[in-house]
Amino acid sequence: MQAESTHLLSGLKRFYSIDQIRSYINGLSEFYENEASRYGDWLGDLLRKAPPVETEAPEKEKKPKLPKGKSKVPKGAPKPTSKGWIKIGSIQVNTNEPTTGSAEVLFEVLEEFKLKHSKAKEALQSLDNLTNISIPENASYLLYVKEGLVERLIVDVQKTKPTKFDFTANFAVIQKAAETSA
Repeated sequence: MQAESTHLLSGLKRFYSIDQIRSYINGLSEFYENEASRYGDWLGDLLRKAPPVETEAPEKEKKPKLPKGKSKVPKGAPKPTSKGWIKIGSIQVNTNEPTTGSAEVLFEVLEEFKLKHSKAKEALQSLDNLTNISIPENASYLLYVKEGLVERLIVDVQKTKPTKFDFTANFAVIQKAAETSA
């Protein structure tokens, strides 16, 4: 499933079967997993290439180093924090420590995508429990997505699955006899 069709930040999306919902949530899960991997690679490269940065870890703790060739960030790696942030209006701007600021933001984005991937997997498991409740066969479903996370599912029996319209016709071509003129 393409990212643009799965990347609904917030809103309602109508489906006509549980399989359609499952496919949609699978697409979300894959999207979040791919994004987490991409940002993890980016962060790993940044941390390997950057000079040592100040982190939230105590001074006495040894900072874990990334093995060469590995682009994933190890679990429990200290998060860099930048002191170069300035609040301008509603946003934070960093002009003094771009490498540290980038690493700090990459950690946040990576954690966000990992959380969303995990929540999408939980939503998929929850779909399996729908067999425990009675749902009319021709019902439609409204899926409420909030900030990219599946929040609620509404079974709508008033707006049912549209019926397919089949049209079958037979056509015959009749050739008109050529008129003769005298």
